[in-house]
Amino acid sequence: MDFGTDIINKKDDERQSAKAFIFNNDLVFPYIKGTQVYLVSIKYFSNDEEQPSKRLDYKIALRSGESKKSHSLAIEKFDFFINNQEPNLIIEQLFDEINKTIYPVHLDVNKYGAIETISNLEDIKSRWEKKKTKLKQQTTGKTFYDTCRAFEKLCSNPVKFEMTFEKDLFFSLFFNSFYKSYDKKENDEKLYNFPIIPYAQPLQYKGSWVLKSKLSKFETLKLNFSGNHKSDLFESDLDIVCHLNPELKLPEILTASCFLEYRNTKQTKTVEVSIARSQDHYSDLEAPKIELEQKEVKKNKKWPFNFFK
Repeated sequence: MDFGTDIINKKDDERQSAKAFIFNNDLVFPYIKGTQVYLVSIKYFSNDEEQPSKRLDYKIALRSGESKKSHSLAIEKFDFFINNQEPNLIIEQLFDEINKTIYPVHLDVNKYGAIETISNLEDIKSRWEKKKTKLKQQTTGKTFYDTCRAFEKLCSNPVKFEMTFEKDLFFSLFFNSFYKSYDKKENDEKLYNFPIIPYAQPLQYKGSWVLKSKLSKFETLKLNFSGNHKSDLFESDLDIVCHLNPELKLPEILTASCFLEYRNTKQTKTVEVSIARSQDHYSDLEAPKIELEQKEVKKNKKWPFNFFK
């Protein structure tokens, strides 16, 4: 299916029921076939800006992991750009090396996509020890040693290490609560955590997921979430739209729009996220090729965010 162009012109009552593609009304996280690549774009706006004050773009590659668990994943993150350019600050070079150490990361998730464990944390620690030895020959200074200690402290606590992924915009959206049972009423309200600022404490939005009863005009399972967060400082609205491939049970495109307004100053912040499945598909045999290509394209790229907040 060529998503976005393969539009059908059937009437609503002629389209297939969405629940016909969900076994026992249970939408569960699927087994990943081959390597699936996603294009991720995050835009930040302030007040009435028409152009984003910051834009982040990168790619994610997912494939089935080596764990015996049925929902085991190996994930790569690559081709990172800030405002359409490669990051170039000195401190970002150090975070880029840490990023290379973390990925590939192997996750075990439950049937509903919630992250349970990082199954290769020991491998990550081993990679870091080798990486740090090389970095010491090139880098010195308080910032370097403070960052090394902070990362090692994070790795020593598996729970906190796993929480860094829950504070990542891609992971919080892709591995979230739309995988669930739909045998009850579909608009039951729940709390959804959304990290409006990457790696900062997520905000909780009270809202509900709704599964459309019919396939969309793109022949996808369409799910919507609308939620609200209120505090003494600000009020925020979050809207998420997900188009799932009915066969793969994976997002074809997943978008989120988060609007925040400060009560006293009336200043506003908006975050827009787009996650789109690449139309370039890869088989299991090609997965090693993806990793080799990543090493080439990531040359001289820098990781701009602090994992240690």
